[in-house]
Amino acid sequence: MKKYPFLSRLYRRTPIATTCAALILGFGSACSDEVANDGNIASDKPFFSIVDDCGRQVSVYRKPETIVSLAPSVSDMLVALGATDKLRGVTKWCDRDEAAAVERIGDMMSPDLERIISLRPDLVLGTEMTPRHIYDTLESAGIPCIMFKHQGLQDVMDDMASISAAMGEEERGATVLRDMAKRRDELLARVSQGTQGLKVALLYDVEYMGSAGKGSWVDDMLSSIGLDNIANRAASPWPRLSKEALLVEQPDYIILALPLDEAEHESFRAKLRAFKEDSVWKQVHAINEDRIVFVPANYLNIPGARTLDAMTFIAERVYGWQ
Repeated sequence: MKKYPFLSRLYRRTPIATTCAALILGFGSACSDEVANDGNIASDKPFFSIVDDCGRQVSVYRKPETIVSLAPSVSDMLVALGATDKLRGVTKWCDRDEAAAVERIGDMMSPDLERIISLRPDLVLGTEMTPRHIYDTLESAGIPCIMFKHQGLQDVMDDMASISAAMGEEERGATVLRDMAKRRDELLARVSQGTQGLKVALLYDVEYMGSAGKGSWVDDMLSSIGLDNIANRAASPWPRLSKEALLVEQPDYIILALPLDEAEHESFRAKLRAFKEDSVWKQVHAINEDRIVFVPANYLNIPGARTLDAMTFIAERVYGWQ
C-alpha cells in the first residue's frame, strides 16, 4: 500500500476528482511528517517516502531534479506530467517525441547499469518488468528506485499521483489528473449511453495471434469502454487466440495492432490480404464484412497517460462516433 493516504490502492474506487482535490488542498497532517525539508538539500529526514507496488520501502532525501526512466510507460507519464526536463535517461523503447534527445540506457530487462550510474540521477522510476536485482544494484550505489505495476487506467493515474508527489509537484500532478479524469468521465458517460457488450477480438498480429486477456491492462481498457474481450476467457493474461475461438465467438470487431514503422506496412498489408482470403477466416463475419479496427501498436503496447487516448480511439471506431 502506498504510504500517503491519497496514493493508497485502498482509495482506487474513490473518484479521481476527489483525489486530485485532496492533492491540492492538503492532507497536511498525513504528509507533514514525511516531507521534512524544502527538498533543496539532503536531510536526515526523507523528502518523500513510499512503499512501492512491489512492497519495497523507498525514501528520497532530496527533491529530484534528474530522473532515469526504465520503462516506456513511465516516460509517457513523466511527459504527460510536464517533467520531460528532468529526464536524463530512457530505454530504447521509449517513443515519445518529447524525449527523443534523452540518452538511451538500454532496454527494460537489461539496462546499462554503468551508464545509469554515470548519469547520477536523483531518482530511478521503473516497473516490475525490470528485474529486482537491477534496482538493488542501483540502490546500493545510492540511487533511490521506485517500482510500479500498472494494470489499468486507474493504476496509471494512481502512479502519476505518486510520481508527482515524489517530485514535489503535487499541484501540477493534480491539475493533469483532474483533466484526465474529466476526459475519462466524459468518455465513459458517452459509452454508457450507447450499445455495450459488443464482442471484440484483439490481435497483435495475424500469424502468431497474440492477444491480451483477463488481468492485463489492455483488457481493463477494453472492458472500461463497454467491450467484451473474447481473450478474457483464457487462463493467461497474454494468450494466443485460435481460428476456432474466433469462429465460435464470432466477434463484432477485430482489433489489429498497426505497426508504427512504415517499413513494415507493406509486409503487414500482405499478411492482411492472406488473412482475409483464408477459407476459415472468411467464416468469421467481422473479417468477411471488413469490421476491422486498426490501432497504432503503441496504444496497445505501452500503458500510460496515452491509455486514455487509446480508449477514445477504439471507442470512436467501434461505436461509429467518427
